Order: sequence, then structure tokens, then C-alpha cells
Amino acid sequence: KIKTFINLALDFNKTHNIFSRESYDEVYENDILDCKPLINHIKKNESVLDLGSGGGFPGILLSITKPENKIRNNTRKHKQN
Repeated sequence: KIKTFINLALDFNKTHNIFSRESYDEVYENDILDCKPLINHIKKNESVLDLGSGGGFPGILLSITKPENKIRNNTRKHKQN
């Protein structure tokens, strides 16, 4: 599921510019691995609010890796200049 998410995010990014990564390896090394300590820290059934989730990190990744938890993502509708 994480591989699918990365590929979908990269594809979506081509038209929506949600993050600066351009390759699968960049996303994995700079975003997925950065989220790993948080993933390990969140206990089963805890609720999490990801403020400013932008490109979906860590919120969507938490939803994938912690399906028993309630994860909410919150971000601005419009980009700031």
C-alpha cells in the first residue's frame, strides 16, 4: 500500500505540485523514512490529527500503517504565497 501511495502521490504531484520530490526514491528516503519514528510511537487505537498535512505526510502514511487508529488530516485549501 505504501508503494501505491508513493506512486499515486508522484502522479498527482505532476499536476498539483504538492511537494518537491520527483522520484520514488526521493519520497521514500525523505518522507517515508522520516515518518517511521512517528509510526512506531503511535499506540494502537489512538486518535491523531495531522495539521498541515499538505502532501499527505505523515497523515496518509499513518492511515495506511495504522488502520485501527483514527487519523484526521487537516490542511489549507489554498496554498500560501
